[in-house]
Amino acid sequence: MSYRDAGVDIDAGDALVEAVKPCAKRTMRPEVLTGLGGFGALPEGVTAVLQKSAWPMPPLFAWLQQHGGVAEAEMHRVFNCGIGMTVIVAEEAASAAMRMPTEAGERIYRIGRIEARAPEQARTLVI
Repeated sequence: MSYRDAGVDIDAGDALVEAVKPCAKRTMRPEVLTGLGGFGALPEGVTAVLQKSAWPMPPLFAWLQQHGGVAEAEMHRVFNCGIGMTVIVAEEAASAAMRMPTEAGERIYRIGRIEARAPEQARTLVI
């Protein structure tokens, strides 16, 4: 089965990729290629504060946690827990950034915010 046969709108995906390419090029630096879901690659001085109730965690991750005896904090540190592609935009641009993929049938979740990071604070906090 192909992606198209499964109902994936390839053209909408291609359009989204083209729309975010300029932003991706501006943020590309070596440390972006590492870190959990890209959040580990945030610029110095900021942290991603994620609200764990803001997106549905797929059953696979709950199974992994239960049967692997993995602590919740470790689950969020090691696994994406269902977070797919992320887009970080200014607060005032959030609604507009969510519009195109939503109109293309994607499920979009506003999962958190970026804040100033205190010394010794993690780059990602899941609350």
